[in-house]
Amino acid sequence: MKRYYVLGFIAGALSMFVVLAIIANVITPNRSEEQEEYEHIDFVSEITSEQCYICGTGSDCEYWGEENVAILNLNCFKILRLEINRYDDQGQIIEEPYGYMVKGGLYENDTYINSRSHPDKGYATVEITSLDYEVDRELVQKKLCQACLDVFNKDWYSGEPLSEFAVIGLKDRSIHPLHATRAWIAVGQFGVNCEYETDGDIDMLVHYIDNRYGDPEQ
Repeated sequence: MKRYYVLGFIAGALSMFVVLAIIANVITPNRSEEQEEYEHIDFVSEITSEQCYICGTGSDCEYWGEENVAILNLNCFKILRLEINRYDDQGQIIEEPYGYMVKGGLYENDTYINSRSHPDKGYATVEITSLDYEVDRELVQKKLCQACLDVFNKDWYSGEPLSEFAVIGLKDRSIHPLHATRAWIAVGQFGVNCEYETDGDIDMLVHYIDNRYGDPEQ
């Protein structure tokens, strides 16, 4: 009787071990897939610095050198400039009240950007809706040099997928990718506050940090 009891106990233990092994095999691949979904893959440039869209001659943007900020769509390389500082036809900053709000918009691949710039108050609000959080890596690697791509490689982390948008500093030709780990960005004389909504939309406030036209006491 004791022999049957021992054999039954061993059989039960073996059965439990098999069940646990099966559960482990089922769960482990799922965890692996979740990690692979947000795997950090470095961007590698296919062009030289001279051909770069940001710091080279790879774009025909007419706003380079301005003390302003723009939003760049990385999947089509179109930009929306935020006219916080106004410039005349000679490229000189206009240091006088404007009296109006400036609206802007960009629509591409079912994604919308709407902006409202207030030149007199030195800030702009931006709403980006219907994001996919999928970046055309091949296009980006053909548009940006390795120095600019290094910004992507160091500023985002596994588990926080990149959005298809970046903030551009027009004066210093800097690029700042948008993802949920970056709630605040310094871009030249501007501060950029980003609020990432639960549905993936991004609300932004771009504001001038320093005195816009120099020291008011001078």
